[in-house]
Amino acid sequence: MAGVAAPAHATTESGIGTTVVTVRSVTGQLGQNERDLGVGDRVFLNELLETGSDSHAELQLDDDTKLALGPNGSLTLDDYVVGGGEGSGRVVLNVLKGAFRFITGENDKDAYRIDTPSATIGVLGTVFDLYVYDEDETLLLLLEGEVEICSRTAPGSMGGCKSLSEPNQLIYSCGEGVLTDPIKWSDSLLPDTPVTTAFPFLQDAPQIDPVKRSEYSEISDESDEARRLIAIARERCRTR
Repeated sequence: MAGVAAPAHATTESGIGTTVVTVRSVTGQLGQNERDLGVGDRVFLNELLETGSDSHAELQLDDDTKLALGPNGSLTLDDYVVGGGEGSGRVVLNVLKGAFRFITGENDKDAYRIDTPSATIGVLGTVFDLYVYDEDETLLLLLEGEVEICSRTAPGSMGGCKSLSEPNQLIYSCGEGVLTDPIKWSDSLLPDTPVTTAFPFLQDAPQIDPVKRSEYSEISDESDEARRLIAIARERCRTR
């Protein structure tokens, strides 16, 4: 019936999406049951999805939301209700670690929420890449649309919420409540992580989004001022 959301138990029983691509080790765990995932498998509410090294997965949810998860990634599908004609759906994902691309589907844009260990992200008609590092650091790279990102811990002078509407900019957050203004990538941001690890889908576009959205040169800034701002943010993360 138009305008009526499908009940949560129905999506739990029948699945809420389908794998489009699985490369090497991709698993799903629901309760005590773990399985290997292949192309065309259904995925379920509250299922933990994980990829191994040199592996990745791509999913399409039933509302046309598209997700790509890079190597050594982990996420759960925490809440999902399909909206009707009035857009009453809801999609909540919990990204635990790894690199990730998100493309909104057919629900109202404010129906989407992505949680990481250090941040909560609200989505407004968006394509973005996300990298969760070392369990409590999050990098969000906007490619299209607009997002609002909020610290999940008590906000400090760099905490609270920030909006991002200009493509090729990033926001960095950590578990200590730090949330930067929009910045560019610098090698000093995550000193032991190359940009190709944080944002692999810029180099190799996923099948669910076969568009070259940006170049590494477009998201990077190695100027002294850029490095200074990053140093301030990282120092606050270490000392709080």
